[in-house]
Amino acid sequence: EGAWALFERYLVTPGAHHAFVAAAAEAARYYPGHADVLISLFERIRGDEMLRRFLGPKILDSLYVMAEERSLPLFQELLVSGHTDPDVGRCEVTRALVAVRKLTGRVARSSKFADEDEELVRRSLDDAERRFESEREGIAPVTVI
Repeated sequence: EGAWALFERYLVTPGAHHAFVAAAAEAARYYPGHADVLISLFERIRGDEMLRRFLGPKILDSLYVMAEERSLPLFQELLVSGHTDPDVGRCEVTRALVAVRKLTGRVARSSKFADEDEELVRRSLDDAERRFESEREGIAPVTVI
C-alpha cells in the first residue's frame, strides 16, 4: 500500500514520461479505491491520439480489473465515443461493453454492434470477457514510444 503514492504521482503529473505512466496505470489495478485517478488520466490524454493509443488500453484494462462502480460512466460514454479496433484488447468499445455488462448485468447498445444480431453480440462479448479474464493478472512490458 505504501507504494501507491509513487504510482499516483506518475498518474497525475502532466508531462510525466509515458513509459512510467503506463507502468503506473497497470500497477493501479492492485490498488482498489483509486479508479478516479485512472479516470482522470484517461480524460486528460483523451485528445492526444498517440497517448490514447498507447495508454488507453492499459488504463481501461486496469479499470476493468478494479470493477469499481465509479468507472461505469466512463465505460458507458465509450460505448458510443470509444475507438474501435479489430484487436479486442485495443478496442475501447468492446472493453466498455464487457465492463458495462460486468458492472450492470446487461448488454448495452454501442456504436460497434448497433445493428448486429443479439446472439452474435453476446458471443463476441463472452469471447472478449474470457480473454480479458485470462489476462487480468498479467502485466505487459512497457515499450517506450
